[in-house]
Amino acid sequence: MKFEDLSKQFQTLQYPIFDPGIFSLEKPIDPETYIVGPGDILSVNIWTSPPLSFTVQVTLEGTAIIPTVGEVSVAGRTLSEAKKSIIQKVKSKYIASEITATLIAPRSFNVTVTGYVLNEGKYKVRSIDRVSNAVMLAFSPVDSLQMVRRATAIDSVNFRKILLKRNGNFINVDLRKYLATGEDKYNPYLLEGDWIFVQRRDPNSFVAIYGAVNKPGVYEFVEGDKLTDIVKIAGGTIESADLENVKIMRLDEEGKLRDKLSVNLKKIFNGENKDINLEAGDRIFIPEERTLKQNYRVTVLGEVSHPGTYPISRNGTMLSELLNEVKPTKYSDLRNAIVIKEAVNNPVVEKIDSLFPLLFLKNFGFPSSDSLYFVNEVSALKDLKFKAIDLFKVVSGVEDYELQDGDLIYIPPKYDNVYVFGQVNNPGFVPYEDG
Repeated sequence: MKFEDLSKQFQTLQYPIFDPGIFSLEKPIDPETYIVGPGDILSVNIWTSPPLSFTVQVTLEGTAIIPTVGEVSVAGRTLSEAKKSIIQKVKSKYIASEITATLIAPRSFNVTVTGYVLNEGKYKVRSIDRVSNAVMLAFSPVDSLQMVRRATAIDSVNFRKILLKRNGNFINVDLRKYLATGEDKYNPYLLEGDWIFVQRRDPNSFVAIYGAVNKPGVYEFVEGDKLTDIVKIAGGTIESADLENVKIMRLDEEGKLRDKLSVNLKKIFNGENKDINLEAGDRIFIPEERTLKQNYRVTVLGEVSHPGTYPISRNGTMLSELLNEVKPTKYSDLRNAIVIKEAVNNPVVEKIDSLFPLLFLKNFGFPSSDSLYFVNEVSALKDLKFKAIDLFKVVSGVEDYELQDGDLIYIPPKYDNVYVFGQVNNPGFVPYEDG
């Protein structure tokens, strides 16, 4: 069959086969679990000479009508079972031929979403969509007011206790476990007639986990939860986690500490110890194994040949060693250098070149009528923790200074300036010239 003929068949079936969204699959369809239903489109191929190919849509009665062969009941069966029935039926006529059957487009149908959502009602989904897809459709805002409410409403959803009613039975959908494990049973594919009830989160039914996990926070509690379940939901532990000293704290009804459990999570992971059954309100803390191997660094700015950030050790790195690396220029003012403590991310440091000269004047007494400009400028320096350093003594070996993580060393140029303030258009420093 030519591609043009296949295209016409799809148009006749009124199915949006060329919609790119139809192919947005998270993974290939599993024939052992996919349930066939009315609207699915199958391709049945008979490899004779010349080969025959039929595009078949499952009817409303749940059958596949194969030209020249007959009708096969397929609805409600897994795709694997449906393919076997089709092949068996076709072989009754084309005995010596090889027969194949393939799903080429999934069906669409409606499901109902109710409960704690922005918009209750029926929503069109596909057989490759999960419960989570329908829930998100029910949270699609229809006006600006709902747009504002959407984020708050979603935050209040109990994503671990979404009820799916199917054929008279209730299935608990746990989206957090699905994201943690990827297991289909926690977020099943949708079927015709599904009814989804979304519940609001109960603030009194929670489990909190903090410390060395990837997603610390407060999560919904479900009866039967174990410690490893919540660790998985929290994204697992980070490399520096101290798994042998995990703590679980439990409060009584009056908010007082009832139990404090010490747990060796490493042995639970290894299967040496039993998992811990959790209770509503449990708070879990997984400590980190801190090491002293950190990113210690200092920054050097100003009148030097090689400004920038330099790695140092935790202690014992001396300023004299760093000066050999940065190389002050012949224009540097070694006697008036400063070391600023805890300078990382301090916005004032970015303007240190312009603000530095004010350090020489900040203790001067200026008349209130003339000091407004100066006060505004000096106020930017009030939060800086700095120490004056005479680098001339460091260079000459008379004294030295031990550097600390986050230090910023500023070596100024030699300033020949006069500070002018008061009734002038441009108060501030101006260059001094002899005479």
